[in-house]
Amino acid sequence: MQPQNLKEKIEKLLSPEAKKIIYECSKIARIKDFRIFLVGGVVRDLLLERNILDIDITVHGDAIEFCKLLQEETDCRIIQTQNDLKTAKVKFANNIEIDFASTRKEEYPKKGHLPVVTQTGCMLSHDVKRRDFTINSIAVALNPDSFGLIIDYTGGLEDLKNKTLRILHEKSFIDDPSRIIRGLKFSTRLGFELDEKTKQLQENFLKNPNRDISWFRIKSELQQTFSLNSPDVLDKCIEQKIYKIFSDTTNCINGQEVFNIIQKHHSEIKNLWLIYLGVLLTNKETIEFFNFEKNEKRILFDALNMVEQGSNSNDFFEIYKFFEGKSIESILIFYLVSKNKNAILFLDKLRKYHVETTGDDLISMGFLPGAQYGEIFDSILKERFAGNIHNKREETDFIKTLKNS
Repeated sequence: MQPQNLKEKIEKLLSPEAKKIIYECSKIARIKDFRIFLVGGVVRDLLLERNILDIDITVHGDAIEFCKLLQEETDCRIIQTQNDLKTAKVKFANNIEIDFASTRKEEYPKKGHLPVVTQTGCMLSHDVKRRDFTINSIAVALNPDSFGLIIDYTGGLEDLKNKTLRILHEKSFIDDPSRIIRGLKFSTRLGFELDEKTKQLQENFLKNPNRDISWFRIKSELQQTFSLNSPDVLDKCIEQKIYKIFSDTTNCINGQEVFNIIQKHHSEIKNLWLIYLGVLLTNKETIEFFNFEKNEKRILFDALNMVEQGSNSNDFFEIYKFFEGKSIESILIFYLVSKNKNAILFLDKLRKYHVETTGDDLISMGFLPGAQYGEIFDSILKERFAGNIHNKREETDFIKTLKNS
């Protein structure tokens, strides 16, 4: 039987600092005649008794006005507001940050793009209907007269009990395709499955996906989802054809294989999620859909360029030059897609080789700066790979022979 009140779980699962803030908000809401609620992920995780990472509070009315009153009465400050959405971010004395949002109605005049707010301060029953899944639409009252009371307009409690992901209406994925990726994220993180109707609507959308969409949202959800570093995420993305949101075709890569090689090089990887995404991409045009940062785009373009070119040489120097300067992410994507073992040879052995001689050393030996520096360094590297040079002194002796020849 599902609980009807979450006060006990709030007391048990929230930190003392977070509980103090919640009760301060509750007090201000009573005095100033606001109705406030916990809604979404925090409620879901309280019910599941999972770690609470973020706390969001929904205000029936104007959240910015409520936060101004909160700022006057407690030790906190507003650090960000969005007047069009009537939202505010507040930082409290204990450095906890909480987002406050006004209840609102939304419409999608252009399917797949960001919604337009049609009303703020609406009833909570309207606000929850704009959300993604029923399990994220459960609310908890925070006012003293009803503190902890669970409010479930969409059947989220039953779906939570049955470990089911169910969208709120039939056009949900058409309005916002990123919800498909969110479903992938929640199914992996929580061990939930799509209900049959939701699964059918997802399949219908992916047969002919709309790509005139908010790529900012798509990228954000992919980043969060692939950052879970779970083999299941990749396997489900391929099996359920979720990749069709951003690509007509994909590579069939085993999720466990990706996970294993990431674990091997984990300490070096800065953009783990890009490896999972990168192995799914099959052409450069796809990359242009996303609003990638310069470094992210370079990683993916380098990987695809290497796949196109291939590395078939058995010469250590040529293999080294093929991978030289490429990021660990690019090299791992190349390997996972091509299965070319030169990538592993480079990572495990060849990249450890380096030239100790510097440009200043060459100047001191009478060489004028120019293109010949690169040629000299390459010659030294070849000798290192051949086993003829082992240290800087031997490099210097070799350079002298070059100068005299």
